[in-house]
Amino acid sequence: MKSRIFRLGVLLLLATSFQSKANPPIEEGKSIFLSRCAACHNINKPMTGPALSGVGEKRSIEWLVKFIQSSQTLIKSGDADAVKIFDDFNKVPMPDHPDLTEQNIIRIVEYIKAESKPEEAEKDPFPKPGKKNTLYNPKKKTNKKK
Repeated sequence: MKSRIFRLGVLLLLATSFQSKANPPIEEGKSIFLSRCAACHNINKPMTGPALSGVGEKRSIEWLVKFIQSSQTLIKSGDADAVKIFDDFNKVPMPDHPDLTEQNIIRIVEYIKAESKPEEAEKDPFPKPGKKNTLYNPKKKTNKKK
């Protein structure tokens, strides 16, 4: 009986150690984004570079891989979207990241998607006022002298 409990404990320990070493895709994307992208990009607002919310829906992963690995190559090829982004952000060249694989970029996009705020939240940051509470009746002060 004691050996079964011991074996079960060892199995649980091994299972949790393997699980903690596994880096979920979104966490890996977050790590890459924070170390490589966050200096110039924010997910929900423009900075030196464009806001990245919805980038996975706006562009194909193939296009994103080409742009991230070498934006200037894509711009020089005459790609209209790449040229527009370059022009819209004061012709500041994005650094090349040829070492990022397609899988790395997919994980960055997954992280961006998870952190994106809905556009409605950006347009209307304050809640609309509720209906006036008509049950509240302040006490009126009387001017009676004693």
